[in-house]
Amino acid sequence: MDPGRSDPGVQGFTTLDLYSVAAAGGTPDLTREPDLVGVQPTVPPDGRTVCNGGGDLYRRNIDGSDPVQLTLTPTVLENGPDFSPDGRRLLFHAGVTPVDGQNA
Repeated sequence: MDPGRSDPGVQGFTTLDLYSVAAAGGTPDLTREPDLVGVQPTVPPDGRTVCNGGGDLYRRNIDGSDPVQLTLTPTVLENGPDFSPDGRRLLFHAGVTPVDGQNA
């Protein structure tokens, strides 16, 4: 974990890295590219990928490789992603972020 790094896309946090650790415990492993924000990860029923929010939504392999940006909405904060039981749909919260001190 790098406490000196900052993710400017999410205010109030200095680091928002996405890590994985064995369910039995152990040393956490960084599972994402350092410039992507990792907030509220969720795994679909098949267990092959992980999706996270914290700005835009991203999906990547469970080991953190091959990130794919699912949304591109600069003034909308998308978070709380969750998969449907069959893994075919992704639900999430979205809120408009202030632009230049104004509500967009």
